[in-house]
Amino acid sequence: IQVTHNGSPVNFVYNAITKNFSMSLQLSEGANQIKLVAQNDCGVAKDGYTVTFKPVEIPEPPTVTITSPSGNPHTTANANQNITATTTNIGSSNQINVTVNGVSTNFNFDAATNTISFNAGLQEGTNDVSITVVNDDGTASDDAQIIYDKPVVIKPPQVSFSSPDVSPKEVQSGSFTVTGFVEN
Repeated sequence: IQVTHNGSPVNFVYNAITKNFSMSLQLSEGANQIKLVAQNDCGVAKDGYTVTFKPVEIPEPPTVTITSPSGNPHTTANANQNITATTTNIGSSNQINVTVNGVSTNFNFDAATNTISFNAGLQEGTNDVSITVVNDDGTASDDAQIIYDKPVVIKPPQVSFSSPDVSPKEVQSGSFTVTGFVEN
């Protein structure tokens, strides 16, 4: 009795009483040809069997997390905000979509560090940032709100005298009217 697996002989166990044989095979991915040849003085018998090994593919859906700014919502007094996110299972920038207030935004993607980064120009008030990543196994997104609280510019006070028109001013009367201007 001879048994081959993909053309190579393999060891097997044969029980002459029960006439059964068995073997353990390490299958190769794809089609595996198993052939059995039995021979005695009366002739030769052959049989073959194909076992196809298709390993279970574990899906690898993407992930994305906005890491900076870390708070959500995040409030800033700056009109521009650097934004950073990390992702997994993404290989190129064409699998990424970034929007600020619903408008697509340019970004940088470093595949070696799985980092997405960009600078967002903010509108006064609440700004909605969304990053979506897509691969063959799924879609993921992360959203953040950045509130641009535009600083109020307070002008310093200004004062000036209109009368007297010079300083020091000499007067002959014990009573004098002073006038001026105060702003802010």
